[in-house]
Amino acid sequence: MHDIDPRYPMNQMDYEYLLGRDWHCEDGRGTTLQEYARKSRISYESVRRQVALYKNVLVTHIRKEGKTQYLDDEAVKFLEEHRNPQAQFTTNKQLLEELSNICDGMSKNAADFCNIEQLRQLEHENGSLKTVNQRLEEELEKAQTHYKQLSQDYQTLREKYIREKAELEIQLKSASEQVDFWQGLAKIQAGHPRNNESDFAL
Repeated sequence: MHDIDPRYPMNQMDYEYLLGRDWHCEDGRGTTLQEYARKSRISYESVRRQVALYKNVLVTHIRKEGKTQYLDDEAVKFLEEHRNPQAQFTTNKQLLEELSNICDGMSKNAADFCNIEQLRQLEHENGSLKTVNQRLEEELEKAQTHYKQLSQDYQTLREKYIREKAELEIQLKSASEQVDFWQGLAKIQAGHPRNNESDFAL
């Protein structure tokens, strides 16, 4: 493994030459920093710092495609030999934090599931309420129709009552006038009996 002197930076041609010469990887592809962190049970940030620390040593054993960096087998072995023991402790702490985050996420998912169940229950209850409301609206419409019919019947009966009352008042007035007439006539006849007899004789 070559230790590159930072005082003499390589040009692209030198880098490609050393990379082609020193790249050793059984699968040819290499291992990403994320994959190495997961296999080593340490954090990605710890791997990134370690690679940055030894970048001059690992420069020909790391290749980059886009934003992804790949380590060859030599780089993986080197990083394992030079790993800081503190990184494992930090990783365990971070794993606990990640586990806690996962638990929080599961709790949130469970809460969301409960909310979904509650929403479904509310939708079911809302459907029942819609059915009840529809039935009440139908009953209200029937009641309004019945009330309208009763109002029309009442108006008809009222008009009939007013008309018959007026006719009865007219008949009553006519009968009262007839009674007054006959009573007056009876008084006149009672005051002139002879005239009445002669009238009858004629």
